Amino acid sequence: MYEHNILKIVLIVLAFALYIVTVAFNAIAGAGLQRNIFLQSVGNISNKFNTDFTPAGWTFTLIWNVIFAWQFLWFGYILSLICRRSELGWFYLKPDLFPVSFFLVWMLNNVLNIGWLFLWDREYLIPALVFLGAIAFTNYIVLFISYRAVFLNGEWLQKQHKVDLWLIRIFVSGISSLFFGF
Repeated sequence: MYEHNILKIVLIVLAFALYIVTVAFNAIAGAGLQRNIFLQSVGNISNKFNTDFTPAGWTFTLIWNVIFAWQFLWFGYILSLICRRSELGWFYLKPDLFPVSFFLVWMLNNVLNIGWLFLWDREYLIPALVFLGAIAFTNYIVLFISYRAVFLNGEWLQKQHKVDLWLIRIFVSGISSLFFGF
């Protein structure tokens, strides 16, 4: 009989909750709302420290909306795995396509994102830059963990669950690569 791993389910739910908090903080900071939390909008600070390679404001809005919407879709996929079984057991457990390390590093990435918002808002530019580097690095680690899990289980997925293989490639690898690239 297949048994659930309650700790991993809790970790997935915590990661989703942190995602919601991250999106909320980004929306508040981006719009310049809640002056008791953020002193100014992210865009106003970008305009203040404008460089030749700073993208237009609408680009940030468009890209971040795509990134957060795409992450919402892959969370829907990951949450669906809790309810699905394969020949090996519960799909979120076997094959281990999303190991605990994936969620822990991804959660760290979200905490760094929120931290960056506060550092950028207070115009601590060097620490904000360090946080951006850490965000990029944790994105790289998330991609590595995902690619490794797909590599280790890719043959089985190709034979048994082609749709899931492509959903992982599209949702996880696709959004992480876009986030990493931006």
